[in-house]
Amino acid sequence: MRLFKSLTVLVVLLFSISSVSAATLTERLKDGHKLRLGFGTAVPWAYAGDNGEALGFVNMIALTVLEEMGITEHETKVFEWSGLIPGINANRSDMITGGMYILKSRCANINFSDPIGVFGDAMLVPKGNPKNINNYADVISTGAKLVTGAGFNTVEAAKNLVFQIVKCC
Repeated sequence: MRLFKSLTVLVVLLFSISSVSAATLTERLKDGHKLRLGFGTAVPWAYAGDNGEALGFVNMIALTVLEEMGITEHETKVFEWSGLIPGINANRSDMITGGMYILKSRCANINFSDPIGVFGDAMLVPKGNPKNINNYADVISTGAKLVTGAGFNTVEAAKNLVFQIVKCC
């Protein structure tokens, strides 16, 4: 019985061990595959046109750089914003665009190009700003509700502020 268990373990191990050879992007492109450009719908940064074409100023920058590199064929992959990083990590796209803020938490999961711009946050409030909300701290102190999208930089910024307030008090 012990010999049977040992042989079974050996067979499972032998069939479990295999070499995985993922082709690099350069190799995939040389083999005729198109670059898979992933983006979320974030007008004016990145969005799909009526025919699925990549539109928006960040996509135009990316496509121009790719063209200068000799990469002229691509296919678009439209994701929910919160699915951009999981999508590239699951090999559903080769690169992603969309005006994504470079955050430490994101740098742990993907590589970024050099920034193309610096953008700040803004908050939409009722006319006249009756609660005098000008920053994240004001949202907390007034008891207002912050509404944002899953995966947006505002989620991390708001969480960091709450952590700082809790930590200091």
